[in-house]
Amino acid sequence: MCAWPEGSEDPAAATVEVDRIHTRILGSAHVVVITDPASFSLSDRVGKEFSVFRGAVRTYRPGFDIALDEPFRHPLALPDRILAWPVGGRESYERLLIGQTLARAAAGRDADKQLPPFTEARRVAAQLELASARTAGSSDADLLRLAEQNIERMAIPPGQLLRWF
Repeated sequence: MCAWPEGSEDPAAATVEVDRIHTRILGSAHVVVITDPASFSLSDRVGKEFSVFRGAVRTYRPGFDIALDEPFRHPLALPDRILAWPVGGRESYERLLIGQTLARAAAGRDADKQLPPFTEARRVAAQLELASARTAGSSDADLLRLAEQNIERMAIPPGQLLRWF
């Protein structure tokens, strides 16, 4: 979560490039930008130790629980520290944040629920394609041909099968 600098109403004034971070971690985490008044409201709800304010960035990790968590589990980076981040300043901090987010999403206990396997994404895409064709009024023959094409795309070529023995 990124807070706008005090008194700012311009999303571009954020300490980090929020759009770039959002694009890079899309599907792995949420990116939120809050106004100065909203950061005060957040502080009232979660306490100062878990809040984000004045251009700072806080990473709320999965399973955030005010009653059980320690603030250091959800790190806060202040704007001056982000801008002076070693080896590249803001861009270096953004790369670190993106890398940590993707690594946590892929390595989590429920990684398949957070980031489904490619075969699952392919299967869902095939279902959506078939449903769209059905809605568009495609003939049974066209629907059958489309289903057969999707089955072929999902099949693993014999030369790519892995041997486990």
